[in-house]
Amino acid sequence: MDIISNKEKKEKLRESVIKMRERYPGRVPVFILKSHKDKLLPDINCNKFIVPEDISVTNLMALVRSRLSLGSEVSMFFFINETVIPCGSDTVGNLYNTYKNEDNILLIYYCGENVFGNL
Repeated sequence: MDIISNKEKKEKLRESVIKMRERYPGRVPVFILKSHKDKLLPDINCNKFIVPEDISVTNLMALVRSRLSLGSEVSMFFFINETVIPCGSDTVGNLYNTYKNEDNILLIYYCGENVFGNL
């Protein structure tokens, strides 16, 4: 999926990703975006992350949950490229190597569901 359509901005993004990977070799660029199908969760204020390759999906999800200030009654799900649900024990580095887009960025979409009811 393409998040930037302007060719100049796209090239600038590619160059910044290359510089970032050279500067921080043990980290990967991740964009975390709200799924267009979600109507429950708020938009995240900062959607660009540079995370360690060895961080698990569960730890990244905890970080995003804290950024969104989600309560315990809301369940959140991650989707890679809006189709693949990653395993919580997968590392972000492994997902990056498998699912990065042509701009060398891993796109993760989040979606919420009210599954536990109000406590």
